[in-house]
Amino acid sequence: LLHTMATSHFTLLWRLGVALLAVAAALSFKPKLPAALFAYCGMLALHFGGHIYLTSSALASWSIATLIVAWLFLMQPKGEPKSSQLANIYVGLGSLAGLLVGLAVNARFMLLCLCLGAIFGFAAYCKTPAGRWLKFPGLTFIQYFCNKCLPIVITFAMIGISIEGFLVK
Repeated sequence: LLHTMATSHFTLLWRLGVALLAVAAALSFKPKLPAALFAYCGMLALHFGGHIYLTSSALASWSIATLIVAWLFLMQPKGEPKSSQLANIYVGLGSLAGLLVGLAVNARFMLLCLCLGAIFGFAAYCKTPAGRWLKFPGLTFIQYFCNKCLPIVITFAMIGISIEGFLVK
């Protein structure tokens, strides 16, 4: 009976963790809430369910990163224009592509490939009519890049660490 209860507990945490990571990925493309909060909670569910292993310093670091991203989200002006939402799609797709390339090549390069994917996605957005005002490369580009890309990179990094935890285990 105890084994059955423990197994169902771990299965529930696995399902919850995977669902939260999926919600985080979706929120990266259309942010209504801070996606990093969902990614962090999903990562915690997988960790406490025994499906991935994270050190206490890693958990502390990602909690600080999540709090910073949540704070930045709260500081953003409401009513984001459609062109700004388009930037999320470009950066999100670039980040996802970078994450997958990083995981396919070697998990040690995951974060580097993820950041490069975000940069390429954002540079591609700057070449569209909606993003020309950013004048790639320039100061406006850098400021807007930090505002748009940091939350997405943090979110996909936590998703990638969770995937990597499954691959290593």
